[in-house]
Amino acid sequence: MSICKIASGITFDCTNSMIPGIDATQMVVFNKSDIDYTNSVVVGTQLQSLVTLGSPAAVGYVYEGVNNSITADYASVEDGFNPNKYNHNVGFRIFSDSAFITDIEQFIVAADGFVIVLFTKENLVKVAGFDVGLKANLARNYYEEEGAAVVTYATREVEYERKPFLTYVGSASPQAGFEALKAEILALT
Repeated sequence: MSICKIASGITFDCTNSMIPGIDATQMVVFNKSDIDYTNSVVVGTQLQSLVTLGSPAAVGYVYEGVNNSITADYASVEDGFNPNKYNHNVGFRIFSDSAFITDIEQFIVAADGFVIVLFTKENLVKVAGFDVGLKANLARNYYEEEGAAVVTYATREVEYERKPFLTYVGSASPQAGFEALKAEILALT
């Protein structure tokens, strides 16, 4: 029996480390069809410009999270030798039955996929579903949670995102502060 030696090392990008779980406080949901992919700029895992179609802006749906009600993560998909396949998952809870749930049901039915921008507790802006879009599902629980609902957005079964969550760095400056980046996205809603 022979003993193999390690021939090369692995280096990690500490400045752009991968974070599989996101602790988000607020999110904006866009119809994938409202994103202008010709003029939006992606460099590596950074989204430098998010442009929407429409005038003056497309409508994005803003959701404010309470008590960790927004969950988000991504996972690498093992599929042969292609390392660039990811599943994105974003979920949030609605804690009471209301017209809000009916609005979301109509929003889900009308769309052909979603792109979600997450504002994290770490003051980062992350983007899920940018390449292929996320499908949505709404599940209500009338018995245990007094009409509460769980909305989940996930990568479609036969399609995969090519990258983990993108980090939005803004069109004005890659060094823009969190509040300025957040304001750029919220201006699109």
